[in-house]
Amino acid sequence: MERRSEAQRRYDSGEVPRFDPAREGGEWACAGVVPPVIEDRRVEITGPTERKMLINAFNSGAKLNDRTATLFVRPRGWHLPESHILIDGEPAIGCLVDFGLYFYHNHAAFCATHGGGFGPFFYLPKMEHSREAKIWNSVFERAEKHAGIGKGSIGATVLIETLPAVFQVDEILYELRDHSAGLNCGRWDYIFRYVKTFRAHPDHLLPDPSPTADNPVANEAALELIRKDKLREVQAGHDGTWAAHPGLIPAITEYLAAWLTGTSSVPLYNLMEDAATAEISRVQNWQWLRYEAILDGDGVGVRVTKEVFARVVEEEMARIEREVGKERFEKGMYREACKIFVKQCMAATLDDFLTLDAYNCIVLHHPEAPAKLQVNVRGW
Repeated sequence: MERRSEAQRRYDSGEVPRFDPAREGGEWACAGVVPPVIEDRRVEITGPTERKMLINAFNSGAKLNDRTATLFVRPRGWHLPESHILIDGEPAIGCLVDFGLYFYHNHAAFCATHGGGFGPFFYLPKMEHSREAKIWNSVFERAEKHAGIGKGSIGATVLIETLPAVFQVDEILYELRDHSAGLNCGRWDYIFRYVKTFRAHPDHLLPDPSPTADNPVANEAALELIRKDKLREVQAGHDGTWAAHPGLIPAITEYLAAWLTGTSSVPLYNLMEDAATAEISRVQNWQWLRYEAILDGDGVGVRVTKEVFARVVEEEMARIEREVGKERFEKGMYREACKIFVKQCMAATLDDFLTLDAYNCIVLHHPEAPAKLQVNVRGW
């Protein structure tokens, strides 16, 4: 995490992400074969670990053949702690807890279902540099050895959703070696990380992601760009694609309220939203406030000031209360969500992640509490 902070300081000073010159030297190649069970991935559905989500997936019309769809599990990013498990008095790394628990309880079932050497499978999010992939590869090798399964059994697809990672895709594939199961382009989180990477660059302001709905000409132009984008994906070798469409303040407030009550993905306005949607909303509002952007969607330029922001937040909170009803609004954590959102949007420096603040709202930190699992890993 210190390496990430160091890189961000360089970007704040004017540097931009770039390719590593070392990639041009020497002879090296990525593993090019994936297990047959995940060769065809044209249709994937993603969502929270709930029965309802799986039922909807089975009823989606996607062709499953006679074989059960292969499950990919997405652990947390490196930045999130797991405060219920302490190692030498410090919170464990959340993604390693997620991986360890799932792998320990399920690797035998994967061997029984798919045969040796095929699974379990994971999606690795939020990666910024190939050295993070190298750590994951080491974790996978150690887990396989401990479980007595073949090297390369674990497969991992990396979500390319940060600006630094865009310049590291070959290196990431190389570092994962035989555990690589391809890449996935995470569009919404990428927008969030673009703003975050260039937070000190006023010439990198981004517009509202959906300003054309009431303008047929502009809307058709936007759709044409999307069609070209999808064609470019196919020509570049992408197996499949997906689309989503977030709002700003209402989406983040409702998502964060759901997150605080234990739901990591939530249907909002007929779309399944997750933390990426909320992060885009947060960083764009922060960016517009920081540089007092002028919004002209209604034909009249409005400068984004603290006063304008406060008024819009108040209006949107009132609208959300009308939509969900007073009782649900009072029982939910909408006010807490709004406080976190406003605090982060008004901060002098852009906070790294929305969910770090939110996590502290749902976890009581008692380092000496007997309910905590204390683990000493020295010499392990």
